[in-house]
Amino acid sequence: MDKKGLAVDMTQNHLNRCGDDPDLRLKNNAFTRKRKLTAKRILMLLLQRLSYSLQLGTDKLFEHFEEETVSKQAFSKARANLNPEFVRKFADGIAEIHAQDPDAPSWNGMRLIAIDGTDIALENSEELKEVFGCSGSKRNAATALGSMAYGPSTTAGSRLTPLMSVTWRSFT
Repeated sequence: MDKKGLAVDMTQNHLNRCGDDPDLRLKNNAFTRKRKLTAKRILMLLLQRLSYSLQLGTDKLFEHFEEETVSKQAFSKARANLNPEFVRKFADGIAEIHAQDPDAPSWNGMRLIAIDGTDIALENSEELKEVFGCSGSKRNAATALGSMAYGPSTTAGSRLTPLMSVTWRSFT
């Protein structure tokens, strides 16, 4: 098996084992009933979220399973039951698997990553203003800052593909 196939298999094995991990859930009864949004599916959505909006990613995943999709609100509610520390360790484990790929594009032996920043206009509610801060000439528009890291793709030729996105607050 080639290195890329091995990385995909290792990722799949990691996903298959996630349901048995005691650190997965914040509440003991979370993800114990048969539902459309299993912990494995939520983690799959988080992994593919880099390339699609939340609803498009959800639609694509459920299309793959030939099931009716769920709303982004349902995803957000189910995701709230995941232990954030588990998700961080899970993402780090997946990243480590793929970082070991010797065929990954590089320049002078180093990975090349481009980072682009942006302002994200939010609904202008008091709660969002408090959490994310404000921008604009009067500093009264709820705004989050975000960035996207791009790197070379092994499947898209010389195109850069999204690697990671981050949203944070820093206007306050």
